[in-house]
Amino acid sequence: MIYISAIARTPRITALQKKLKNLEPVNRRIGEELMREVDRNFREEGIWGKWAPLARATTYKRDAFGMGRKPLDVSGKLKRSIKMVASGTRVRLFSTDKLAVLHHEGREGQEWWIWSKKGKPLVFPHPQGKMGKDGIKWIKTLVVKHKGFPARPILPHAEAAKRIARNVVDDYLAV
Repeated sequence: MIYISAIARTPRITALQKKLKNLEPVNRRIGEELMREVDRNFREEGIWGKWAPLARATTYKRDAFGMGRKPLDVSGKLKRSIKMVASGTRVRLFSTDKLAVLHHEGREGQEWWIWSKKGKPLVFPHPQGKMGKDGIKWIKTLVVKHKGFPARPILPHAEAAKRIARNVVDDYLAV
């Protein structure tokens, strides 16, 4: 989550509060600018640090099902989960997807086990699996060890968010 507080007593904010009385329009514009940056971040696959490429097993699965190789973009659900709320005192960007924080921070080097449910095997496409009738290599197993994944920052870091907020505030002060 990103919070940008308009209550902070910086000279710019104090001047803007005297000029406008209500900072909600300013905070809404800051939020809109932040959302544009998030959108650009998804399009360019990382503007605050290039996103790591997908793992070989993931690209195999995506190729097998024609899903494309762009990280964090199979259905668009994660990107659509990013929301913005602005008030007179702050701007908040957040995701309604519980997996967003995992992708944002990454889980590199944090291995974990995935077990099948009710004794049914886990079945997934993998380049080291057995060739199926459909021409795709498949693995069937009751348990698999996930190797983790790298961070792919979704939301801007604090300095980038502050820079955007400063630019918006400066625009309002210039008018």
